[in-house]
Amino acid sequence: MSQRAGTLNKHEITLIANYYSSLKCIFSQIKTKKSQTMPSKAKRCVFCHGSTGKTPYTIYPNIGGQKKNYLSRQLFAMRESAINVIQHAKKEARFHRIMAPSMLDLTDKEIDDISEYFSQQRCR
Repeated sequence: MSQRAGTLNKHEITLIANYYSSLKCIFSQIKTKKSQTMPSKAKRCVFCHGSTGKTPYTIYPNIGGQKKNYLSRQLFAMRESAINVIQHAKKEARFHRIMAPSMLDLTDKEIDDISEYFSQQRCR
């Protein structure tokens, strides 16, 4: 993605963002776990992303209903980026100043649990 996105100018990025933001959420008809409880460390996600992954704010992405593997990859990348920035004081592509403090202490299992929880939520 970064190879292709790196060639886009600001106008093209705006057009693509407008297109994707105009698409309607279509929740897949997969069976969800009825009694799934929010993992304790997922509660730190709620202020920005909402308890079901549907954010009330336009600057934060909705994560409810996203594919589990996608969420996991993003969280792993953000955690590694935060660790690298702190340990090596070098800029990382996935570093996000708001997300970094929430990422540092997550274990692989906690990332998996958080990803599972939000992937099972409805995007509407």
